[in-house]
Amino acid sequence: MKELNMMCLGEKISFNNFASIFSAAGANTNVTLTMPQAFPQAELQALLRSAGTKRLNLQMPGASASSAQIIALLEAATGSGTRVALSSVSSRPQSVLQ
Repeated sequence: MKELNMMCLGEKISFNNFASIFSAAGANTNVTLTMPQAFPQAELQALLRSAGTKRLNLQMPGASASSAQIIALLEAATGSGTRVALSSVSSRPQSVLQ
């Protein structure tokens, strides 16, 4: 089975367009979202909580996200198919990273 990899840039796409793309993604589709902190947080957190087994990859630069955003998105990323990559974490307090 072939896989489809889709990358969406959070600062370049609307939340509604991203939600539509993610909703339509099939079992063989990997959806990557960069800069998730650019989206409305309540809507994104709801999407993350409902992602289930769909393959969603978040790429979040820690230097441009607030500590509260990082914590909230990590707590909402509960789906078994959801992966989070947090880069540029050296500027974050140790308590946030723990």
